Amino acid sequence: IVVPLIGNFIAVLILQFYKLKDKDVALMMRCNAGEISREEAEAGITCKL
Repeated sequence: IVVPLIGNFIAVLILQFYKLKDKDVALMMRCNAGEISREEAEAGITCKL
């Protein structure tokens, strides 16, 4: 019971300090927040699927 508790605690610590650094993800986050339009976000994305 102690091992899963320690693992979850470590995971929470890691996720607290994790920041998204990918430019494409940042663009889509700005689009979702309404700061830029979807067309502007899609134009700035470097990885086209």
